[in-house]
Amino acid sequence: MGALTGEGGFLPELVKRVLEAGLQAELTGHLGYEKHERAGHGSGNSRNGLTSKRLGTEVGDLDLATPRDRNGSFEPQLVPKGSRRLGGLSDMIISLYAGGMTIRDIQAHLERTLGTQLSHETISNITDAVAEEVKAWQSRPLEPIYPILYLDALIVKIRDGHQFPNDDAVIKLLWLAIQNIEDKRARERAKEAGRPKGQPRKAPPRLVEGGTVQGWNAAYGALSIAFPGRLDPRI
Repeated sequence: MGALTGEGGFLPELVKRVLEAGLQAELTGHLGYEKHERAGHGSGNSRNGLTSKRLGTEVGDLDLATPRDRNGSFEPQLVPKGSRRLGGLSDMIISLYAGGMTIRDIQAHLERTLGTQLSHETISNITDAVAEEVKAWQSRPLEPIYPILYLDALIVKIRDGHQFPNDDAVIKLLWLAIQNIEDKRARERAKEAGRPKGQPRKAPPRLVEGGTVQGWNAAYGALSIAFPGRLDPRI
């Protein structure tokens, strides 16, 4: 399973694809003709391969293939020459992939930041190229399995002097056990929720009555209500 961020990660690769598509569209606007178009013959300038550029982003470094022109007059504005760090545009690109931002939002951002350097037509062509790249990714065939690992932890002080375990640890571990039982019972009740009225239900009720809580202080308060007089108020 590959990394999500960092060098060679999943998110930097997404940002790289969009930026390279946008840079190609920007070069097209600079030259005045599409790649392989006959209009380019005898125009006095043409595409001249790619230059590798190391670029830092919020999600990790990436190697960007920046297009060149034969006359050396192309000055990209999307990722300017000499820049080594990409600003908030990478966050916008990731949001675009996730569906939380529209192409119009990206175009509005480019108009605000690059409107004085690029024509409206060029910015429109860049956003069209970005849209094609994003749509291709969103409609790609999915893998049969995507492994995801969730990690969570609770730090519990086990030893208190020579006492093992201490009261605080016992109560916290008790609460974890209760929550585990509650989760299992909730799943059993959810399975029976769709049964017609009148049919018997075998799922057990809540172990501790009350609402769901988040955080240790709230959990301790719920335990105090469920087991009055049993908990040390100093904990």
